[in-house]
Amino acid sequence: MVCATPPIPISKRRRTRHHTLLSAIYWRSASGGNIYRIGCCNSRVPGNDSHSHVGARRVLSCVWPPYISANDSVLERWPEGGHIRILDPRTLAPEEAEKIYDALLDRMVTGYLKSGLAEMDYRPWRRFNTSPYISDQHGARFVNVYMNDTSGDFFTATETEPMPVGTIIVKDSISAVESGGVSRGPLFTMEKMPSGFAPDFGDWRYAMIMPNGKLFGITGGVGNRAVEFCGECRLQVAERDHLFELPEEYLRQRN
Repeated sequence: MVCATPPIPISKRRRTRHHTLLSAIYWRSASGGNIYRIGCCNSRVPGNDSHSHVGARRVLSCVWPPYISANDSVLERWPEGGHIRILDPRTLAPEEAEKIYDALLDRMVTGYLKSGLAEMDYRPWRRFNTSPYISDQHGARFVNVYMNDTSGDFFTATETEPMPVGTIIVKDSISAVESGGVSRGPLFTMEKMPSGFAPDFGDWRYAMIMPNGKLFGITGGVGNRAVEFCGECRLQVAERDHLFELPEEYLRQRN
């Protein structure tokens, strides 16, 4: 899934069946191979990071193809043996999704830690959702949202009262593949940097880490263009310090 050389942007617009004009980014590997859609942003309807149709919600971050082709060597297994299966992601019960996530979490973090970024072990952090939920805007993956321990309030952040410097929000992901198996997905992160770092994007630094720890892109560094679109999508909620809401049915109750 990861290109060995920087990807080349080839298209930026498309329409959905809902006739809503979307901004989108497609990347083709420099070798001219597969085309991957990694960004899509709804310019019409406000909303949250949801499992609903793309045409009805705005985007939280970069997205990836809805399903991937994978061989058995990358498909995940239960600790007791046998491949983990998700035959119909849309009908998977929350408790079943949570069981799969529990089995994979340590493996996911082990992979992300290979990136060398200190914040990749997010397991002790506050988790905002009660169970993994499908985010169409992230390639129909099951995702989870965590935030490190800061004095800021995710639910009340505004443009005038933003999250404090040092706030880190991460979203890990699990992919359902065409065969019905399960594969670990990318980790998406955003970190609040000092004033002036990226004023157009609320001074958030975005990064995308692949399951094997490869850094796909980070704001101001390697692969900057690949994650720039994440900041552009979040301009829609600049009044909330560029933070999208989570779907209510999966939101963990505040303490």
